[in-house]
Amino acid sequence: MAFLASASVSHGADSLAVHVPADVRLFVELENAPDLLLPLLDPEAWLTLTELLGQPARRADADRWARQVQETLQMPPDEALRTLFGRRVALVGTGLQPDEEAVVLCRPAGDPAELLRRWPVRPLPSTGQTSVFRL
Repeated sequence: MAFLASASVSHGADSLAVHVPADVRLFVELENAPDLLLPLLDPEAWLTLTELLGQPARRADADRWARQVQETLQMPPDEALRTLFGRRVALVGTGLQPDEEAVVLCRPAGDPAELLRRWPVRPLPSTGQTSVFRL
């Protein structure tokens, strides 16, 4: 069974789907929808979502994630969400079960090179046109 969804009509090469294998079972893409994602910053909403996904969490876990985002990305969580996911973001996964793997792809708002200068990243071996960094 496959589950595919999109919040807006994707325009061919603009879609993050061009970077995803055809055999994924879950692909959800949002374009220009930061306000749709902002409620997830509320710790109670986050805890409810994790519980629904079968990943029990505590309030301290949500607070720890907010601090981790602030420290790692050097921006508050709401700015990080708008910057990274506000333009285009996709959730790609092997399925909907808690033990299945998933990855988030994004096309950041603004200049990605500026983000790389802002963050403490290390370049990793790259292939083809793909540059890989560890944050």
